[in-house]
Amino acid sequence: MKLKIGLLLLIVGGGTWAYGWSEGRVSEGTNEQAAAADLAKLEAGGKPDNNHITIGGHTACYYASVYSYYTKKKNRGAKATDTTRLSYVFYPIISSNHPFNQELVNLLTKYGSLDKIPDEVDLPQIDQFVVLVKTKRFGTLKDIPNDPLRKETGIQGLVINVVSPLSSKEKDLIRDSFPKIDFNKVLILEEGRTPTSAFWSSSLIFGGIAVLLGGLALLGLGIIGWFTGLVKS
Repeated sequence: MKLKIGLLLLIVGGGTWAYGWSEGRVSEGTNEQAAAADLAKLEAGGKPDNNHITIGGHTACYYASVYSYYTKKKNRGAKATDTTRLSYVFYPIISSNHPFNQELVNLLTKYGSLDKIPDEVDLPQIDQFVVLVKTKRFGTLKDIPNDPLRKETGIQGLVINVVSPLSSKEKDLIRDSFPKIDFNKVLILEEGRTPTSAFWSSSLIFGGIAVLLGGLALLGLGIIGWFTGLVKS
């Protein structure tokens, strides 16, 4: 019994410690109040003042959404449908100063509307972006907007690169739409996430360590008891 409880405490303690450590790292140097970040300046190579930021008006590239979804074991590998529950969605955002938007404005000024642009005229392409939003705003696949590009008023969140980098599979899926993308320059902004206080993250870390030590003690006692019983038999 002690062995089982000890192993359980090790799992719980390890998970608590890891969560506290990641929250402390991503929240380090941040403020409770999100700092305004100029998306155009970020695209030009600027860096946010801290990880907790808010970005004003921008263009959301929903056509390039990459998502993770839930499936039952028996349906593993099945393709997502409109009602498939999503765990999270990634999509890029760009500023009004982005080369794509600048070129599009020039074309619209010249021809009046997208429908009037001649077929022989090449439409601009989005080759690069700097901010990739991670969101849980969309519960199912059908909730992702049908608009390929949509003007949004703003977004707030936490830059999570240091604790949640993109997986190789996620990078490959994003490269399908942006073959020239430089992931070293991409900031992953988790929408709605706020920093954890130093007190709370420290409490999680030390609490996790305490539970780990308790688990190790019980595990040790369990092993000693098992070994003693084995010798006596």
